Amino acid sequence: MNIVLMHGLEGSPSGSKATYLRTRFPTLVAPDGRGLPLAARIDQLREATAGGKDWIGVGSSYGGLALTAFVQSEATRFRALLLLAPALIVTEPPVDDPNSLVIPADLPTTIMHGVHDTVVPLSISYELATRSGDHVSVVELDDTHPLRNSLVAIGDAIDAI
Repeated sequence: MNIVLMHGLEGSPSGSKATYLRTRFPTLVAPDGRGLPLAARIDQLREATAGGKDWIGVGSSYGGLALTAFVQSEATRFRALLLLAPALIVTEPPVDDPNSLVIPADLPTTIMHGVHDTVVPLSISYELATRSGDHVSVVELDDTHPLRNSLVAIGDAIDAI
């Protein structure tokens, strides 16, 4: 199973999600996007998934924005996405309007979002799902933005893909 994880703005490739997911999925690829702008993170995703067409993309917060922007043109590299409280509230080149992003058709996507998130409103995930279509579902978690209490559920969601 090919899994690429793009961590959030305050995360790292050795953060809680990446560390936990590597215990379940040892081949997990997690580029180090610390301090990089959105365009550079998208380039990291392009490099990490080069030559593949069966990736599961996992994007957390700002990493979820990067992954969502990347699949606008590169959806065929992925068999599914798992977005974790995607920060579709950030306007940064090359994304001038996060409200224009959609998950391409035929790319099954689950969005997991904490109901106690005070960083990215839960409504943002529902808006993305509505814009995108029936192939995108939202799962509400009893958690905050970092989703630290939902690591098992995140791993289970990847297993279910």
